[in-house]
Amino acid sequence: MLEEIAVFTQNDDISLREVFRKIQVKENGGAAIPHKSPDAELKKYFAEALPDYDQDRVYLSDIRKVLMWYNLLHELGITDFEAPETGEVGETGKTGEAGEAGETGENGEVAEATAETAVDE
Repeated sequence: MLEEIAVFTQNDDISLREVFRKIQVKENGGAAIPHKSPDAELKKYFAEALPDYDQDRVYLSDIRKVLMWYNLLHELGITDFEAPETGEVGETGKTGEAGEAGETGENGEVAEATAETAVDE
């Protein structure tokens, strides 16, 4: 999901996952500044974390959202912003999802028993 959202830079767009990683490195794993900080402070902070962001296409509201989302994830203890490894594809055809009924996938989902599974047993 974090790969689908990107921030404009002077070169290529950068995924939100990578932006979060850059903020995390800047803060040594800590929280970012509050998203309700003064405008000038937000722009300065974002430029320090992502120096080549496109200042014409990335609006202040975008910066506020990114920092709000980062801090929310940080509060919830969701701090692994590394790109997911390409793993095995489950029976659903999606990486990390549960396959057999009752199995738990990498993302914590439990596969539900289907009528076909119940008949096989």
